[in-house]
Amino acid sequence: NQFQAWVAIAPVRVSEFLAAGELQGRLTHRVQARHNAALAAVQSKWRILYGARVLVIEGPPRNLDEANRVVEFLCGEGMREE
Repeated sequence: NQFQAWVAIAPVRVSEFLAAGELQGRLTHRVQARHNAALAAVQSKWRILYGARVLVIEGPPRNLDEANRVVEFLCGEGMREE
């Protein structure tokens, strides 16, 4: 299932950690889009493609202020998928 939507993407935090003997970097983002039923039903196993970048959704979508206007996702980039 793929669909396109206009979103606002803002970096939140950068961190580094040691995994498998290598230094890994990780960047988290806040992704916001206009509320609609399809976006409100997104599951955390889905991914957001932004050009060649893959953002991993880290939890359920948030309906900001419960106003059905903006849906927000917290995402990670630069981490290995399990």
